[in-house]
Amino acid sequence: LVVTLEDHALQAGFGSAVAECLLDRGAAPSRLVRIGLPDRFIEHGSRSDLMLRYGLGTAEITERCRKELGRTLGVR
Repeated sequence: LVVTLEDHALQAGFGSAVAECLLDRGAAPSRLVRIGLPDRFIEHGSRSDLMLRYGLGTAEITERCRKELGRTLGVR
């Protein structure tokens, strides 16, 4: 399992670069999870409010990683 996290749009971001690098080197992980902002208009607001609104708060990221690890290991 490889998880990338970015505080901006996922498209053409850090996670995409990691995926490209892994594939180019023949090291594709069994699962790649990219966490970041959706590819759409993001309204104005404080950084902390926007991170929470889009699931990028500490608790949300922790829970997402826990769930993805469980899926990868076959644990429900």
